[in-house]
Amino acid sequence: MRLQTKPNEEKKALEAQENNINLQSDMWVDRYKPATLSDLVLTDHNRKLLEKFARDNKIPNLMLVGNCGIGKTSVAKVLVKDVLQCTYLYINASDETGVDTIRHKVTNFANTYS
Repeated sequence: MRLQTKPNEEKKALEAQENNINLQSDMWVDRYKPATLSDLVLTDHNRKLLEKFARDNKIPNLMLVGNCGIGKTSVAKVLVKDVLQCTYLYINASDETGVDTIRHKVTNFANTYS
């Protein structure tokens, strides 16, 4: 016996099932990576420094240095997305080496968003 459901309820049930499949296919690290400044796990000194950047809405040139997996990319992405709220170009220097990256990707990005 099948219960009679309204079309809208069936649509919601199908969307929920699709969302569940999408959540299962996402990588755990992507699903739970920090999205805001408050999500980042930082030392008190670094948190105060980044909060000052956010208050002033001005971020100086930074060089983020450290071992793999400590959050350099996460900090950079949060600063750009959450604090500055601007469009950015992400380049992984380990994967994209050479002058062609500058010639093509960076130049096209700069011309598009300037």
